[in-house]
Amino acid sequence: MKKQITYKSVLILFFMMYSLTISPVIAQISIPQMTAYGYQLKHTYSQDFNSLPATGNSAWVNGSTLPGWYATQHDGANPTAINSSNNYTRGVALYSFGNIASTDRALGGHGANGWGGYYYAARFKNNSGKTIKHIKVSFAMEQWYWTKTANSPFSFSYKKGANVADPTTATGWTSVNTLSGVIATTSWNNSAKETNGNDATYRVLRQDLVMQVNLAPGEEIMLRWNQEEPVYESNNKNEYPSIALDDVQIEFVQNDVFYAIGKNLNNSNNWSIDGTNSGRKPVNFTDQDQLFVVATAGNYKLNGNLTISGLNSKLILGEETAIATLTVPFKYKLATTVDIANGSTLTINHETDAPTFGNLAPNSNVEYNTDSTNAPIQGNYGNLHITGGKEKVIDMSVQVRGKLKLVNTGVQLQNATITLENGATIEHTGEAAFIKIGAGSSVKQYLQPGNTRFLPVGTQRSYTPLRVTLPADKAGRYVSVAVEDGIYVHYNGALKGLGEPLHNGLVNKVWHISQEGATSPDAEVTFYWNVADELPNFDRTMAEMAYYNGSDWESAGGLITASAGARTAASLPANAVTLTNARSGMYGVWQPPRNPLPVELTSFTAKYKDGLTTLNWTTASERSSNYFSVEVSTNGKHFSEAGQIKAAGFSSGVRNYTFVHQPADQGIIYYRLVEYAEDGEKTYSRIVSVNAKENGPVKITAYPNPGHGKLYLTSATIKGAANLVLTNLNGKIILSKTIVLSAIEPTEIDMQHLPAGVYIIQLQSSAGRQTIRLAHLPK
Repeated sequence: MKKQITYKSVLILFFMMYSLTISPVIAQISIPQMTAYGYQLKHTYSQDFNSLPATGNSAWVNGSTLPGWYATQHDGANPTAINSSNNYTRGVALYSFGNIASTDRALGGHGANGWGGYYYAARFKNNSGKTIKHIKVSFAMEQWYWTKTANSPFSFSYKKGANVADPTTATGWTSVNTLSGVIATTSWNNSAKETNGNDATYRVLRQDLVMQVNLAPGEEIMLRWNQEEPVYESNNKNEYPSIALDDVQIEFVQNDVFYAIGKNLNNSNNWSIDGTNSGRKPVNFTDQDQLFVVATAGNYKLNGNLTISGLNSKLILGEETAIATLTVPFKYKLATTVDIANGSTLTINHETDAPTFGNLAPNSNVEYNTDSTNAPIQGNYGNLHITGGKEKVIDMSVQVRGKLKLVNTGVQLQNATITLENGATIEHTGEAAFIKIGAGSSVKQYLQPGNTRFLPVGTQRSYTPLRVTLPADKAGRYVSVAVEDGIYVHYNGALKGLGEPLHNGLVNKVWHISQEGATSPDAEVTFYWNVADELPNFDRTMAEMAYYNGSDWESAGGLITASAGARTAASLPANAVTLTNARSGMYGVWQPPRNPLPVELTSFTAKYKDGLTTLNWTTASERSSNYFSVEVSTNGKHFSEAGQIKAAGFSSGVRNYTFVHQPADQGIIYYRLVEYAEDGEKTYSRIVSVNAKENGPVKITAYPNPGHGKLYLTSATIKGAANLVLTNLNGKIILSKTIVLSAIEPTEIDMQHLPAGVYIIQLQSSAGRQTIRLAHLPK
């Protein structure tokens, strides 16, 4: 049974057969994305025609034999073949000219009376994605057959459009006279002769920059060379000259680069294309794709407004080997995009206007030196220097990769973030030089393992900075901080306080900490505050950090450095709490909550002897008291219960209590009482401490302990050298050195530069190994 032929099958067969007859698509030469040569962006295309046949004849197809190239007679006829010629053939045809057996070829033709010659053309399409501004054209025109009286004229033109495929069209062409000319005859007695087109006598070179072509992305351009009708001596077609095109090179140029040749940068005559007075000058500062480069070291200062407004145009200040400084006076504007090289500096004195910043190198400098609050500070800086008579408002994001320098002026952040990238630091000088963080704002600092960064932040009301240290064994990360005035009992999901703020018993600040990528609470943070930040009834000797857990405040501990002194100019606030293993979240400074006291505690003491600590406390009165919990700590921050003592319940007389504890550790041991009432409410006592020394006679003594800066080591029984290693509680080595012990003159160790905390001293002497735990509380 025959299979039925369907209508659909006929259609498929038809289109298959039709596809075999479709002419090949005529190709354009693609202009790819521009390549950077210094500041210049360009693409170079070359054609030497050496792929044309050196012997015999070959087929010629426009756009295909040489991709993108056309050879068409003036009358519109398209050749189908190209003949090789060593200058002896004078038949009317398209030729591959060259010497015998040479692969150096040229594209040309030989004509006759009334025929006129050939158009040779190259077709390009702009696939660079950018507008091509100029085209630099260079080529050679060669003569391979010469007549007695004939000159060989040629001309060049170009045409743009969406599709430019026919070099014979009469309209739309732009002539370029500088790329036109003639190959003139020389004195000769005979009527004609064969010539060598590679000889300089018969070869004309042309080169020029065709300005403002402005070839748009996706647009086509055809470059056309015209072998024009020559002057002939007779009607003999063989007496017409033969000329050929060779060594074509096209540079497609995207931008202009002008270099400063004077200090008056707002004058176009002080710029040139090659950095010399004789070079081409810019027509204006408004044209597109113009780069203005200050490549000569020195100090520059605008003496008028400078606006560089062309699309993709900008100013480049300085080079790696040519450091330049440009000052914009307060009465002039610099309106452009600016790139700044490493080491170069832009100083902006204008009160309300600043340029747009482009590529600012990591060690470039931007200085805002104005008395205006509204200096427009934004962008990604290398080094950023802010000074002047008034603090500056920053309401857009700022990144700093080098140094943020504040001199005698502050910064107000309004719904903005200052990001300090890896390695960036803050330098601040003067009482006013700190960052005031407003609502929706923060300072974001990247820390490498083992790094410490001081962040001079605060609010409009006061200066309350932080110091952040990342342990050496932890991954680097961004740490963001913010601070606000006022503290509330509860907050909503957006961390906005609910109800009325608290009015007593606290520091009137809340710090927000965020650690990106932290897998555990491991950063060490020191929070500073001033006496003026304390609300009524706040006892700084009882202070510790409080953490908001999402629903309530809870104790976070912390090592306290408290003082009643006031802050002096450019100094730290008087009080601080250091918190190790800080989490992301909200922190405040409080004293653990105290309801009306169930116990009136009149004394609390601790004494250490023979491995035991004896704790004594006295109450003057008790009501509804339940029991005392004795808590112990080795660092003064994190406490655990050591035992309980039953309370009196109700008492109007003096009651004495004793508790004996055997410390599991040596060194400084801290104790506190938690006084529980019948209803479960609790209050805390002050913290007391003892020095739990190792068993046996003390070999080496360290004092004072706790200390405040200078530590002294001495021994009555050991003399001579001993190896000392000082570490923190994480095991990080702070100091390692050899000391000489003496009973007469103690050895001094300077610890003033170290943050508050508990440290371990390990000593190796002739008497063996000894470990001493000490508390460091710098003043």
